[in-house]
Amino acid sequence: MPKLMADPDKELWQALFEQMHAAGTEALAPLERIWENTMNELVQQRAEQAMNAIRRTETATQLKSWVANPVSLEDGMEIIHRHFYPHMNFSASAAVVLRWISYLPAEKKKEAKTEEKIRLINHLLYDVKQLMPAEASENSLAPCFLSHALEYRRGSPVIQAGIFLLASYAFDFKVNLVRIPKGMLLRWDYEQEQGWNGNRLSYFVNPSEQGTSFSERELELYFRQSNQEGWMLEPVDVHPHVFWMKSWLEEMKAILEQKKPGPFLQDVQRFHLCVQGLEN
Repeated sequence: MPKLMADPDKELWQALFEQMHAAGTEALAPLERIWENTMNELVQQRAEQAMNAIRRTETATQLKSWVANPVSLEDGMEIIHRHFYPHMNFSASAAVVLRWISYLPAEKKKEAKTEEKIRLINHLLYDVKQLMPAEASENSLAPCFLSHALEYRRGSPVIQAGIFLLASYAFDFKVNLVRIPKGMLLRWDYEQEQGWNGNRLSYFVNPSEQGTSFSERELELYFRQSNQEGWMLEPVDVHPHVFWMKSWLEEMKAILEQKKPGPFLQDVQRFHLCVQGLEN
């Protein structure tokens, strides 16, 4: 195999590449051994090209399957994490959030009212664990991933919302998602309070601002004052996990578009199309 991969004939390489791509994940282990054990730069480049193509196709297939049945947010996160960090133990990272929550009294997690649960999560994430936004100078994908956010206590806006979501599931209450410029809000309806027309009042949490909570009226005033019209125009007509995934990939795409085009950007663009149902 290495000898064939070293042949400069491009047509021969294309035929070989298509065979390896068709073999799928079964070809990954042999390709990794070739990549690790050869000193031939062309062979290394071709092995890496084939491995990336196989992983990209496999990830897209898994992502489409998840979108069709997005029961677990962690499963969706893991698909993307595993693509960009194939040797990282995602389950260990996800378990950290549950371990944090386990330190809180069990009765608080079950019997507290929603607004009290919100305050408990805020206190845990932002006061005790000191979760912070990513550095303004940070221009890489690392803060978009759970493992980095938990280790360095700094995460991108959407991954912070994802951490809050994971924590809310442990508390057994439901929040909805609202995409805003440069971030994401979590919304919940206060069952005991009604607005002017008898509708339940909505309250919001901004994970990117240390879990700041505010009412719908306060949010409307804020966006009006900052001249950000149309802040809630995007309809959330898909499953919340799919909506979060779409926002997560958009966030990564925006970061990568500031750099030179490369395979990571191509991957994110393809996965974004998968989530929208636009990729065959």
